[in-house]
Amino acid sequence: MTLPSFNLADDGGVRQLPKERAFALELDETPTTGYRWHLEFSERLMLLSSELALADLHPPGAGGRRRWVFQPQGSGEFFIQAKLWREWLGDASVISRYRLTVRVA
Repeated sequence: MTLPSFNLADDGGVRQLPKERAFALELDETPTTGYRWHLEFSERLMLLSSELALADLHPPGAGGRRRWVFQPQGSGEFFIQAKLWREWLGDASVISRYRLTVRVA
């Protein structure tokens, strides 16, 4: 079964899911530059996995797509917010922000 998947196009949006359906969030990331996504999310969202997928023929230092898989615990409204930053430089280094609200029936 294919998971519902959200990406940068869903930024700021509200999306509906059937009860307790797992879903994925996919955002581009180039960790070799030091910029990585930092996520904060609702307490009742369980993070099942996080992985970076690179293109088949990627040069050294190339980025990829970070994919997180979440499982809602129950019904209600859940949020995910993220910032793309260099953690050691703090909030002054944030180059992108993301927010998604997921409503589970």
